[in-house]
Amino acid sequence: MRGPYDYIPLSSYPHLSEAESKIWTRFIVSHPDFFDKVWYDVNVGAFRGNEDNLKPEYQDNREYLGSYKIDVLGQRGDKMWILEIKKEATSKAMGEVWLYEHCYLEDHEGLDGVQTAIVTDKEMPNIRKVCEKDNVFLFVV
Repeated sequence: MRGPYDYIPLSSYPHLSEAESKIWTRFIVSHPDFFDKVWYDVNVGAFRGNEDNLKPEYQDNREYLGSYKIDVLGQRGDKMWILEIKKEATSKAMGEVWLYEHCYLEDHEGLDGVQTAIVTDKEMPNIRKVCEKDNVFLFVV
């Protein structure tokens, strides 16, 4: 996990591709007071690989390397938000935020809940309707 960071545009963001970075910067600029602080590249969930095949030089970092990664974890007041930043977000982004939410809550027992959101550059067919039914915010920037 990298952060916390101030919620401001940066020249680059940990874990985000160039296209995702542009989308995230547009979100920050268009929603300047949305978060108090943010974290990037937040690992959640258990190791998801074959430890027998892991090279010795990677053993110390296996938890990080073998876990799922939340693009952005934002804090707004006392509420945590899990955000997937995706170019032309489809059902893959929906599955990722769903999985990340479950893993995050499992890793942080006693937490009341989190809000999930997808931030994208283009609204794809059917995605908003399903997101709304599942209480996932969809931001198109």
